[in-house]
Amino acid sequence: MAGENLVFTRSMEAGADLSAKQYYFVKESSGKVVLCTTLGEKSEGILNNQPESGAMARIGQLGTAKVVASGAINVDDWLTTNAAAKAVPTTTAGHVVRARAIEAATTDGDIIEVELCLFVL
Repeated sequence: MAGENLVFTRSMEAGADLSAKQYYFVKESSGKVVLCTTLGEKSEGILNNQPESGAMARIGQLGTAKVVASGAINVDDWLTTNAAAKAVPTTTAGHVVRARAIEAATTDGDIIEVELCLFVL
């Protein structure tokens, strides 16, 4: 069962209704938080609450967090965002890695625990 132990979170205004997107990757756009939309792009972290547009979004940036998987993920996989803001394994040069899987996923929509990090492959 996925757990979390967030050490550092950041609060920013939600630039869209994210009330159904808890545990998805988010990015900053024009000073507000929106879902990630491009495979491998830099994210601010993982959305840790369910804000409506204009409300404060809480973004996990350090520690362990829950994330929605896009499909099969193995323990120790490096993870980035896909175009739907879900976690996807990557080994592609230039992708921004935002987490390491500490639990496995088997199917799209699984929620797993990850260790947050930030580097470019």
